[in-house]
Amino acid sequence: MIDHYRFPTNAIEKILASRERALHRPFLRQLYGEWYEVFMAEMENLPDGMKIELGSGGSFFKLVEPSVISTDSLPFPANDLTFSPLSMPFNSDSVSGIFMIDTFCQIPDTHAFLTEAQRVLKPGGKIIMVEPACSIWGRVANQWFCQKSFDRSGAWSNTLSAAYKRVNSALTWIVFERDRGRFEGDFPGLALQSVDYHTPLRYFLGGGNRFGSALVPRSSYPFFCKADEWLSGRSPHWSMFVTVTLEKKQAN
Repeated sequence: MIDHYRFPTNAIEKILASRERALHRPFLRQLYGEWYEVFMAEMENLPDGMKIELGSGGSFFKLVEPSVISTDSLPFPANDLTFSPLSMPFNSDSVSGIFMIDTFCQIPDTHAFLTEAQRVLKPGGKIIMVEPACSIWGRVANQWFCQKSFDRSGAWSNTLSAAYKRVNSALTWIVFERDRGRFEGDFPGLALQSVDYHTPLRYFLGGGNRFGSALVPRSSYPFFCKADEWLSGRSPHWSMFVTVTLEKKQAN
């Protein structure tokens, strides 16, 4: 991103403001905490090696799991490392886990990223990403509450706009669902383990990026957990987010 995108001059400030909202709104912080718990549960089964988070500028994962290496393509103060995801400063077969929230869809060239991720991951290592869902409700909710854009006819690269808000949030769906056959052909060393749609309501009820505060009290969180589970269980099209898990195959 740092090499291929001209981010707005206030991008860092906006992303840090988003991080503060997630940290200081109890409802939203609990939701992010659930996503981090998914990451940490996967960590227990990964091979030895570095665990890195891409797009850490808006995240507080390192506060929850200090062993993770915080990275971003923009120079945030809390970064452990700053680099483009298209050129990672790691040896081949040295990384056991790559974790991302709302980051894959912002990478300018997803094919180049997956090529690089396949190189640095150890056999048995995983990429786990939580991304905007390109479902019916996901497109409506993410466009309205998060000002995200979805181009379902797009290519594997972000050519829509250089503006931070105009990256193609449909990229996860494009690469791993619409073009799954191409993904499997181009990346035979990466196995698509799961595509899990979830969380129709809690992100925007927690205030998201659009509202100045949560729309519901924190005490309602357990109720909306059940509501999210029920709605996602009816159809993936009710989901606002999707978690994709990839694993690097063992060498033959």
